[in-house]
This record gives sequence, C-alpha cells and structure tokens, in this order.
Amino acid sequence: MKRINKALSLMLTAALSCAVLAGQASAASGDALWADVDETSGEVVAVIETNAVVTDGVIDLTFDADKLTYVGCDFEGDNDQYSQYVAMYAVNDTQADQGVLKISWVAPDTYQAQEDLTTLFQVNFQGTDVAADDLTVSGTANDAQGEAVAVGQEPTEPTPSANPTNTPEGGDDGDNTERPETGDTANLTLYVALVAVCVAVLAGFGIYAKRRAAK
Repeated sequence: MKRINKALSLMLTAALSCAVLAGQASAASGDALWADVDETSGEVVAVIETNAVVTDGVIDLTFDADKLTYVGCDFEGDNDQYSQYVAMYAVNDTQADQGVLKISWVAPDTYQAQEDLTTLFQVNFQGTDVAADDLTVSGTANDAQGEAVAVGQEPTEPTPSANPTNTPEGGDDGDNTERPETGDTANLTLYVALVAVCVAVLAGFGIYAKRRAAK
C-alpha cells in the first residue's frame, strides 16, 4: 500500500511539474512588461513599459522607502499619451510608506500597439541617488489573446550571429540547410511537448485509479 501511494504521489508531482513548465514556456516568447526608472533633479519617474499588447495587469511596485517618497501615479501623461492604453485603473498605496504599491488596470477595447515599445503609465517619486535595484516590479499581465506576459525584466536583444556571411550548405539559396528553431517557434514546440507529457501522465493516473477501484 505504501509503495502504491508513493507511486501515485510521484505521478501527480510529475504532472504538476509539467503544467508549471508548460506555463513558463508559453510566457517565454519574449513579451514582457517592466519599469524604466529615470531620475532628474530629485524627481524620479518609473515608467511602465511593454513590448506587447497588454490588455490588463496587476503589478506590485516595490521600492526603497528610505530613498524614494511616493508622489502619485499618472495614467494620462503631459500630452494625454497614456489614455489610449488605460481605460480603468486602481492604485492601492496604503503601504507606500513601507515601499509597496499595488496597481491594476484594464486597457480600452480599441487598444492596439502602434510601436514595438509602448509606455502604459508612470509612477512618480521624489528621491536622489537611485540605484537599479531600488525599485522592482512583479505581478501578472495578459495580452490580447489571454496569454501571460512576463513581468519584471526588460527582455534582452538576441546575440547576432558571429559569422553571418557564411554560405549554408545546399547552394546559394540555402534551401536544403536545416536551421534550429528559435524564438516563438521553439517555445511553441516546447509548450506542445510539455502539454502532451502532462496529458499522458494524468491519463495513466486515471487508468490506474480505475483498475484499483475495480479490484
């Protein structure tokens, strides 16, 4: 009986692990949301930027309260540039004196990204000598397809090929050259494979449980 319970626990753990990995793979397409911090004459601005079409989000902005004093959030901008990206919003600043803000927002139904980089809104502070790790952002955000957008770090640019002038095998056009999958294609392949493993593990768990119940 102990061996059976242990086997069932291992199967369930494997299925849950696959589900977590699949979720991470689906969010690994390069879409991200982050905070870009700028300091000018004692005024610090944390601009929330993204390279995706973010339709909604709930983020926690954590900052060093000894260096930064929260002033307020700006969802409009000097030229009303933010209103096209934010239709409704809520800010919980009850713990601002402890260095924590919670911000949630929903984009308009007509929102469409016009550029690769979109500035959604900004958070204003007063402070000086701000370091990169004095302010961090975490939480969740979703794109127009309901897929998760990574929150936290600005994505890094891919490293260019060290020898881009080499002619691939198969002639000048390189039609016969096999190329490794990169970017979204590779992530999608990994996601599908992980989902398949999850389904197989859960199916095995169900079959085993039915056989045991029938005895």
